[in-house]
Amino acid sequence: LEHASLVLRASVRVTTRVLEGRPVLVHCSDGWDRTAQVCATAQLLLDPYFRTIEGFGVLVEKEWISFGHKFGQRTGVCDKHFDDPQRSPIFLQWLDVVFQLICQFPEKFAFSTSFLEFVADAYLSNQFGNFLHNTERDRRDDGIVLRTYSVWHDAVRRKSEFASLVANEELGGAIPLTMDNVTPEKMLLWSSYYMRHVDLRKTQMSRASKVRPRGAHNWVQESVDGVIASAAASLSS
Repeated sequence: LEHASLVLRASVRVTTRVLEGRPVLVHCSDGWDRTAQVCATAQLLLDPYFRTIEGFGVLVEKEWISFGHKFGQRTGVCDKHFDDPQRSPIFLQWLDVVFQLICQFPEKFAFSTSFLEFVADAYLSNQFGNFLHNTERDRRDDGIVLRTYSVWHDAVRRKSEFASLVANEELGGAIPLTMDNVTPEKMLLWSSYYMRHVDLRKTQMSRASKVRPRGAHNWVQESVDGVIASAAASLSS
C-alpha cells in the first residue's frame, strides 16, 4: 500500500506539470518498472480514453508491453529459474494503483474493479500471449501473435460484464487527484482480489472458537496479578 501511495504521488506531480504546460521526463534506474507504473498512471489521470476497456488495453500495450517491461523475468512464467532474484509483481502493483483510483473516483472509469481482477488473472495465467517473454523481439521470434490469443479480444467480448454502473457518460475529463488523496492511510486493501479465496465466515468462526468463555481459566490475568502482588509485597517490605 505504501508503494501504491508513492506511485500515485509521483503521478500527481507529473500530471500537475503537464496541465501547467510544462514538459516532463520520467525515468527510473532501468526504465521498464517504475517508469511504466508512473507514466501509465499519469495518462490514466489525464486522458479519459485510457479509462475505457479499449483504451486501457492500448495503454498497457503501449507503456508496458511495447515499452519493454520484462514480464517473463518478473513473473517467472515459463521460466525454470524459480529462484531468480529479479522476480517482482511490478505489473500487479500497478493494477493495485488503478484499483485505488477506481475506489476514489468510480464515476471516472468505464469499467469496474472486476475488470482489473480479470487482467490480473490473465497476467499470471499463461493463457494469453500479451504477457509472455520480456521484449517485442522475443514475442516476435517465438511467434506469439500467431500462436496465442490476445487478452484484449476477450476483454472487449466481455465488456458488458466489466462495465461500471456509476460511470459518467464522458468520464469527466482529468481526475482531480491531489496529494491529500494519496497518503498511505487513504490506500485500501484490494480484498476482492487478494482475499477472494478466503472464507471469511470460517475465519471468523475459527477465531470465535479460540476465545475463552467467560469464567474460564485465564493464565495471563493470573500472571499479571501475581506480578502486581509480588511488586506490592516488595514495596511494603
